Amino acid sequence: MINPEMLLLDEPLSNLDARLRADLRDDLRRIVDELGITTLFVTHDQEEAMSVADIVAVLRDGRLEQAGAPRELYDFPATPFVADFLGRVNLIPATLSVDAVYLLGRSFPRPETTFSDGPALCALRPEKIALAPPEEGDLLGVVRKSTFLGPVIRFIIDAGAERPLVVEESAASARDRFTRRERLHTLLPGGPPAFRRRISGDRPDEKGGYAMKFPPRHTFALCAKAADPESRYPWALKHGFALEYTPDPEELELLPVHTAEFRRRNIPVRYHTRYFGLEFGDARAEYAEVAFDAHRRTLDAMAQVGGEVLTVHAGLSKGVTLNSDTVARNLRRLADHGRSLGITVSLENLRAGPASDPENILRWASFADSAITMDLGHVVSSEQVKAGELKGEEVARAFLPRLLEVHFYGKEEGRHFPLESMASVEHIVEVVLESSCRWWTVELDDTSEALATKSLLEEYLRERGLLSA
Repeated sequence: MINPEMLLLDEPLSNLDARLRADLRDDLRRIVDELGITTLFVTHDQEEAMSVADIVAVLRDGRLEQAGAPRELYDFPATPFVADFLGRVNLIPATLSVDAVYLLGRSFPRPETTFSDGPALCALRPEKIALAPPEEGDLLGVVRKSTFLGPVIRFIIDAGAERPLVVEESAASARDRFTRRERLHTLLPGGPPAFRRRISGDRPDEKGGYAMKFPPRHTFALCAKAADPESRYPWALKHGFALEYTPDPEELELLPVHTAEFRRRNIPVRYHTRYFGLEFGDARAEYAEVAFDAHRRTLDAMAQVGGEVLTVHAGLSKGVTLNSDTVARNLRRLADHGRSLGITVSLENLRAGPASDPENILRWASFADSAITMDLGHVVSSEQVKAGELKGEEVARAFLPRLLEVHFYGKEEGRHFPLESMASVEHIVEVVLESSCRWWTVELDDTSEALATKSLLEEYLRERGLLSA
């Protein structure tokens, strides 16, 4: 009887049908264990490799990619090739910072890793992603296909990545209501529930409404318009800004171009329609409809690149008379259309006119079930605050239940001036810090002023232990 020190089995089961192969590989493993022979099992079938072997070695073009226990290779692949070879995997470009991971346009708390900051590749197995209804999830997606595979159901999800996400759930527990083209959210591993809260009416704890999405830490964005010099975008990236982008409604094809590098690096982008002359609350119905259509097309363009938040205005254009009912009605139409695309519409307060009155902003936002963007410069420069009829902190507190983002600069007098110190706005910012709002846009055209204002805000947060050094 031959009793070799090592036995080579070169794809011994390759020509058998699936059921017989599964039975025989179990028999092979039992026999090898009984004989105590070291066996080298060659296979291109990852399931065979993981079910038979104590140690798996993955070769590529004759070179060793990784070796280790099956579970180690499956859960902690060293290379994209190993990750893909050992089973289905979602490989998603990401960016690591000091305390966050930017992924699919969202930021998540950074896990404990030894990786350095910068570009990274996130590997997510299909079974590590769970499906959830919109009020529970952290990432919006659309079901493109679902396939019943016996023990599991495989979903193909469009979530704004370059390639669709593959999600697998046990057929026994999979939610059969997730059908083709249905909107849903996916729960990424470790995604904290603080990423979102529900809003409706005047209190964030009322039932109904939709979910507002909050970064887990403070995100500083730089405002940019389609007409700005191309150099503004790499400058913003170099100095650690996210992006708040105002497209040109007549050249919406530039939107994906100008935001591409941010999205490629998984740095968040939000959108802003400073559309002078396009008032969706215009008292002239035909003009209001044209403006509404421009905003609707912007939402559609955002949806193509995974946009999540759009800030809009009512009364931005001088000389245009607003109809309050038209503002409310068309804001609701925009908010509803946004919701159908997974986008939150947020209404901004202004320095003058009807939208400078917080009661109007609250009434319109409540009717539309929209979020609110507070422009801090507009608050401190408004006639009511300057006349002492209202305090800035009172405006902030009124907006608090719906507050989704804040725009920062010192004041508006012909142009936006930078913050010179926190003393003039600290009483307002202290109220903002009571909320979950973590998106702060620096709304200054001058880059040196923008950087100085960002530094001032960062130092303010560090002093309060709200931002790491």
